[in-house]
Amino acid sequence: MSKEVEEIIKKALALKETDLEASKALIITAKTLFPKNYEIFYTDYQLQKASGNYTDAAKSFSYIVLCFENVEIVHELKLLVASLKKADRNENLNEGDNFFVNMFQCFANGPAGQKIAMMLTDTNDSSDFTYIRIMKKFSKNFNISVHAPRLLEKIFNSITNSPIEYTELLVKEVLPLMMSEPIELPPDMLYRLLSIVFKYHISNFYNHGDKRHLADESRVKLLEFFKWIGGLLKWEPFPYSTTCSKDLYWQKLKQIENTTCDSKQIFYLTCYLFFILSQEYLENTKVKIDGQEVQYILIEGLSEEIVAPPLMNILYEKPFQAETLSSFLLAVKAQDLLRHNVMFYQDFNKILFELNITTHINRLIIDFAIYLRINTDSYNLINANSQMSNLEKNIRMLSLITNNVNSTREAFEYVKSIMIDLPSCNGTFLKNLTPDRSLLFLPLTKNAIVQFCTRVIINLLKRKVFSKESSLTKTIDDFQLGSLLVLLQLEFYDNIPLVEHIFEIIRMKGLDFPLFSSYIINIEMIEEFLSIYRAGEVKLKLCSTPLTPTSQRRIGTRGADRNVKEDFKQIIRQQVLRSNENVTEIVKTFIDQEHINILTNLMAF
Repeated sequence: MSKEVEEIIKKALALKETDLEASKALIITAKTLFPKNYEIFYTDYQLQKASGNYTDAAKSFSYIVLCFENVEIVHELKLLVASLKKADRNENLNEGDNFFVNMFQCFANGPAGQKIAMMLTDTNDSSDFTYIRIMKKFSKNFNISVHAPRLLEKIFNSITNSPIEYTELLVKEVLPLMMSEPIELPPDMLYRLLSIVFKYHISNFYNHGDKRHLADESRVKLLEFFKWIGGLLKWEPFPYSTTCSKDLYWQKLKQIENTTCDSKQIFYLTCYLFFILSQEYLENTKVKIDGQEVQYILIEGLSEEIVAPPLMNILYEKPFQAETLSSFLLAVKAQDLLRHNVMFYQDFNKILFELNITTHINRLIIDFAIYLRINTDSYNLINANSQMSNLEKNIRMLSLITNNVNSTREAFEYVKSIMIDLPSCNGTFLKNLTPDRSLLFLPLTKNAIVQFCTRVIINLLKRKVFSKESSLTKTIDDFQLGSLLVLLQLEFYDNIPLVEHIFEIIRMKGLDFPLFSSYIINIEMIEEFLSIYRAGEVKLKLCSTPLTPTSQRRIGTRGADRNVKEDFKQIIRQQVLRSNENVTEIVKTFIDQEHINILTNLMAF
C-alpha cells in the first residue's frame, strides 16, 4: 500500500468516529483516484457497513469479490453465512446479523453473484438451508439435475439426526428446485423421497392447529408431488386434482389396483385418501348446535329383541351431514384395502407410529370397530382412550352392552354415570331412533342422551314386564308398569300403542304406583287415569293411601267417600298444572332417584 493511500485510509477511519458522511466522501474520492486499490474499496465497504447502509454495502462488496482476492473477503463471507444460518433457524439476530441478512437480499444475480456462489460451494455444507438458499439466488451456477443425487444423499443421511430441520430443507427448498427442471434419479432414491415427503404433508393434516390453510396447502402440494414423482416412476395415469371427487378417486384407484402397476402407487394413493377422509370426518362430526360445538359419536343402535339382525344401516339427523357419513364409509373401504395386504398394513401402521397421529384418529379407529361390530376391539379402544370424556366413554360402552343378555346391572351403572355428566346443550330429540339395531350418530346433547338412555331402560323393562314367565304366571309388576309410563312420556306420541297396551293391563288389574304424583305429568296419561278411576272397576293407588271408587266401597261413610274423591281430584289438578314442566328433567330425575328401585325390580326373579 502506498503512503498516500495509507494516509487517506487513516484519515477516513479517523473521521468515521466524528463525521461518518465526510469519511465516506473522502473514500469515494479515493476510489476515483485509485480504481484498482483493494484497501480503498474494502475501506469503503467497511464504512457502508458501519453506517448500516446494506444497499451500498452490497454493491461495494460485490465489486470487491469480482475484482480482488483477499482472505478478508472469505472472512466476511463466513460471517454472512453464519448470519443467514441463524435466520434460517429462527434464532435471535443481533445488529450485525440483520445487516448481513439485508445485504444478502441486495446482491444481484450477476458475475459477482456467480463468484460468491462458487466461493461458498467450497466453504459451506452443501446440504444445509443456507447453501440451498444461496444457490437458488444465484441459480445460474446451480444445476439441480447434476447436484440432486449427491444433495439428496446428504439430506437423507442428515434426517436421521435432525429430522425436522432436514425434512423442511428437503420439502421447502430442494424439492421445488427438482420439480422445476427435468431430472433423473434412481428408483430407490425416489421411493425414499416419496416416503419422506408423504409423511411431511400428512403430518400437516393433523398438526396445523388453527391454521387450517396449512392442511389445504399440503393436500394440493401432495397431489402435485404425486403427479411429478409418478411420472418419474412410470405410474399409471391418475386424476391428481383436488377437484376430483372422493368417489371418483376411489373408482380410479380400484381400476388401477387390478392392473400390473407399481404397488407403491396403490399404497400411497390409498393412504392419501384415508387420511383426507379421516381429517374431513373428524372435523365434520363436530357441529354447532344452540351456539355450542357438539360432538357426534357413532354408537350401536337399540333393539327391542335381544337377538336382532346386524344391520349396517347408519342413522343420523341434521345438522349432521350426509357428506360426513360418506367420508366415513369411504374411509372404511380405504382401510379395508390396506388391511387385506400384509405389507400395506405394516407400512401403514409404521406411518401412524412415526408421525404419532394415532391419538388424532383414535375416534375414527373406534368408530371402525363399532361399525364392523368387533366388540372386543371396541371395548379395549374405548377404555384405553385417555382423550375421550367419561360421558362419551359411558355412552359408547352402554350402546355396546345394552343388546347383550344379562347386561342389566352393568347397563344401569352406565346410565347412572351418564346422568351425572349430562352436557349443558339441550339440543332436540331424535326422530329417527328406530329399534332395528341400526348404528346411530348420536349428538352429545342433553335431550338426545336422555332419550337414548330412556330407550335402553324401556327395552329392559319391556323384556321383563312382557316376558313369557310374566305371561304364564300373570304376574305383571306394578312398579314396572308405572316406570314404563314415566319413561314413555319422553316420546309419548311415538309410543301410543305401547301406552295403550299398558293401560289395558291397568284396567284389568289396577295399579299401585305411589310415585304417580311425582313423575306423571303427561296430560293424556292423566286423563286416562281419570277415566279408569271414574269407571270404578279396579283399585288405583297413586299416592300413599289407596284411591278406591265409591261404587266399590261397601264399608264407610259418605264423608269418607267424599274425601277420597277430593284427594284424587286434588292429585289430578296438581298433575295437570305440572303438564308444561320439562319432561326431560322429569325423566332424568326419575332415573336418578329411582335407579336402585328399577334395577332391584328388574333383577328380581
